[in-house]
Amino acid sequence: MDDVVRALAAVHAPLTSPAERLAATRLLEVFKLGAAEQLGAVLALAGPERPAHERHFALHALVALVRARWPALDAARREEVKSLALQLVAAVGERAEASFVVGAAVTFVCELAKREWPQRWPPLA
Repeated sequence: MDDVVRALAAVHAPLTSPAERLAATRLLEVFKLGAAEQLGAVLALAGPERPAHERHFALHALVALVRARWPALDAARREEVKSLALQLVAAVGERAEASFVVGAAVTFVCELAKREWPQRWPPLA
């Protein structure tokens, strides 16, 4: 996860060279594509104690996971992701959150709802 945090810092730093930015972007894309195998790290990056840019990236990784690999996830993993989604919705209402993080959280919950609600996700109602 430290590599991902460093890559995010490089992508967002104004003085990062184009070559470094490209390498960091590639690392982030590989991480995002492997989100199912690294779900613990993705969930840790989405935690409320993390900086907004890390949470934003983690939410986009979760959206990509839901869009591309949702049916392939086992039931326990799907429940873990849905539980996180509900926690995110609750947390957004409890504290001031950057609008770009709120937008990513909304997209994440919407993608889950398209696939699970109402039959397989009654707590959302």
